[in-house]
Amino acid sequence: MKEKIILDTDIGSDIDDSFALAYLLHASSAQLLGVTTVTGQARQRAQLCRILIGIAGRQVPVYAGEDHPLDNQEEHQPVCQMAGIAEEYPEDAPRSQESAVDFMLRAARQNPGEITLLSVAPFTNVAMALKKDPQFAGRLKRLVIMGGGFEQAKPEWNILCDRKAAEIMLKADFRQLAVFPCDLTNTVSTPASYLADNVHGEFREILLKMGNNWFARGMDHYHYHDPMAAVYCLHPELFEMQSGMMHTAPDGRSAWTSGSGSCLRAVRVQKQKFLEELYRVVNEAQS
Repeated sequence: MKEKIILDTDIGSDIDDSFALAYLLHASSAQLLGVTTVTGQARQRAQLCRILIGIAGRQVPVYAGEDHPLDNQEEHQPVCQMAGIAEEYPEDAPRSQESAVDFMLRAARQNPGEITLLSVAPFTNVAMALKKDPQFAGRLKRLVIMGGGFEQAKPEWNILCDRKAAEIMLKADFRQLAVFPCDLTNTVSTPASYLADNVHGEFREILLKMGNNWFARGMDHYHYHDPMAAVYCLHPELFEMQSGMMHTAPDGRSAWTSGSGSCLRAVRVQKQKFLEELYRVVNEAQS
């Protein structure tokens, strides 16, 4: 039986969101119900998603979400740096008029206990859904996030971009919350040459363009933050998880208390097997 997944993404800033989406579009054991976008220029980010979906020959709806953080918080990610790439591709897919938050709520009501919500972005959409319907958390199978950093003295990016949203999310009663912190995701990275040598198939052109945009901003490597969380949804055996509870301080810094509970923290990954699985699926030819 396929895993029903909704991907909540801030695609268009880093390259890792694109890898996560490409993986889910090709993974035979995933049923991607929809993609939602969030943070600055969410509509431009949605356009990038539709282009990747079109390249894959799929029919997956995309819903633009919240552009701004809650409570008029400072905006750390106001623009989509890769928006110009979208202008190079035709866009045939229709634009949905339903909001990302309304789609999340509707999908959860229609599929109670069946959906994995994979949020690899600032958590504004998730928090807005919880505020609109407090029962939303209990209707999901689980929430999987890329967020938090327990071994650093500063807030992790997705939490920093909307601290209030992260606070609301972490107080909700999800059946299961799986956390992929940057403590782990920062341990796997590859240089620009690895991207050029190892990406093949229908996604090669656009992933290389996104990579070039990323490297042009002074980066010399890229991390696999979001793809780790995506691969976990289908292959949890590649990861070691620790039970406990996640908290955030008012400034957004993360804290972890070990113990029993419905919260899981990823602490180890089988690096080579993870990379092999990710690139195998992303490069897979689709009929």
